[in-house]
Amino acid sequence: MTESGRWRLIVDGKGSAPFNMAKDEAILRGLEQGRGQPCLRLYEWQRPAVSIGRHQSIKSLRGVIDDFGLPVVRRITGGRGVLHYSELTYSVVCDSSHELFSYGIHGAYRAISQCIVDALQVVGVDAELTLVGSSRGQLKKDSCFHAPARFEVMAGGRKIVGSSQRRFKGALLQHGSILFGMDKAMTDGVFGQGASERMSWVSEFTGSSIEDLKEVLSQKVAAGLGVKLEESEPCDREEALIGALERTRYLTSAWNTSGTEELAEDEIDASSRLGRVSAI
Repeated sequence: MTESGRWRLIVDGKGSAPFNMAKDEAILRGLEQGRGQPCLRLYEWQRPAVSIGRHQSIKSLRGVIDDFGLPVVRRITGGRGVLHYSELTYSVVCDSSHELFSYGIHGAYRAISQCIVDALQVVGVDAELTLVGSSRGQLKKDSCFHAPARFEVMAGGRKIVGSSQRRFKGALLQHGSILFGMDKAMTDGVFGQGASERMSWVSEFTGSSIEDLKEVLSQKVAAGLGVKLEESEPCDREEALIGALERTRYLTSAWNTSGTEELAEDEIDASSRLGRVSAI
């Protein structure tokens, strides 16, 4: 197997919203700058939190988010809001040397989503890939789970996984939420009455645990993307960048509220700042 076929597997426990987003971005930026290895990362959340897309306005959500006392964090990827509660979150990061990068935005979505479908089916969820996306009007809603786009994962006729992607010149990040449970009152409170009815979750279909899904998903990603996963932790350089990004971006109201960049030039390489943002 070539070096491009050797990926890291990082399995984390429950992290804060700023830490989770900083770690995904740090791995992406390292690969964009020619350092590190492609990676599958699996993680959870310490407490309920809302993430919003890179260009999403927080105005319509601000009041209800505050009412529930939820932290909010702005992703560097596109798409709409996600209430992170009971879920397994995945991130796939690879550089341009891997075939996945050459597939383009939709091709990469489809390849990764198929791995998730395969894993969900193994743990007892009758998941499927949707091949026809919803209208633009539906996708303009605040919630990522309001309606599926092409190549997203459905179960029971409803969306069970919400994903978004960021592509730089030399690397891509796709991360997403695989819903395990549901707080209907909180979901409807944040995204509007009936929002929870558009979503499905793993525990509706099976008694399999998050740990079960972590193991199966890592196997299916390895098989589906043709890579060998080796458990590893971030290097010292990545750890430093995680801390810098958390401090200068994801813990700042300027970024999380309005998307304003507040990055220390001596800590974060500005050459990797611009990238393509997309979500389905």
